[in-house]
Amino acid sequence: MEIATQLIVMTREEYVSLTTAIVERILDERGNPYPSRSVTTPKIMSKNEAAVFMNVTTDEITKWHKKGYIFCAIIKRKRYYFKSDLIRFLQINNSVQH
Repeated sequence: MEIATQLIVMTREEYVSLTTAIVERILDERGNPYPSRSVTTPKIMSKNEAAVFMNVTTDEITKWHKKGYIFCAIIKRKRYYFKSDLIRFLQINNSVQH
């Protein structure tokens, strides 16, 4: 039995949408500890998207994760950050600074 390789062409937006849906499905099956209700910003973000959302560098996102301030899901060697977790981190830090 011969297996044929197929090439699927899609736009970046379609790829991001598909990847996000897959990650959300995996997390829902495992019990997502950080559900989000927002529809304007994705519930799950790549490191670059999280850095833009938080207005910091990707190195800062990595540092926060290593210190345990924010959680990330690692799927196929890629890190995904939860919007609700990032917002919670901002709220805690804003209340500490005031």
